[in-house]
Amino acid sequence: MPIEKHKSAAAASHVSSVRALEQGDAGTMLHMALDSATPPEMLVFLSQAQDRDIRAAVAGNPSAPAAIDLTLAEDADPLVRAALTTRFSAQMPELSNEDAQKFADRAARILLRLADDTNIAVRRILSEEICRLEGIPKQVILKLARDIDDLVAVPVCRFSPILSDEDLIGLVSSRGSPAARKAIARRDGLAAEVSATLVDTGDI
Repeated sequence: MPIEKHKSAAAASHVSSVRALEQGDAGTMLHMALDSATPPEMLVFLSQAQDRDIRAAVAGNPSAPAAIDLTLAEDADPLVRAALTTRFSAQMPELSNEDAQKFADRAARILLRLADDTNIAVRRILSEEICRLEGIPKQVILKLARDIDDLVAVPVCRFSPILSDEDLIGLVSSRGSPAARKAIARRDGLAAEVSATLVDTGDI
């Protein structure tokens, strides 16, 4: 296709998308929310849609601008927050060490918000998705490890490389969930000090 025709087609598509947004065409809006090629400014607009499926699609879109992540993390619907959780977690392993650290620094506030979510399903998704990852802020991992729900606490207690021996001893000594302590006991290469603390609890 000649360059002029390609530009013309792109411009027409853009105009059509803008009109769809203005007219509130739910089907087209959902398609755009799912499309990673949708311009950031349109994703910002779509993140405010009444339809939760559209907001959830934006939350899961890897091209969603960082500026709306906190708003999505505080969305009233857990489906939206869960989609954001999955997207955040999926992006972490794809980054270089340097980029991952920058991402973690930017995302710390949002990850903490998700780790403190009132919906257990959101916290469970977060724990499952990040339990084996490097570069996650320690305060996020510790919050999940101390969660009252075993299905939230167990994955990070069992697998997280972020937890130090001192962290593990503290978790064991806190006399929290027996399931969390058993998960710690199953970690590979457990230090003697951690093992001794586990024995002292009397339930391992």
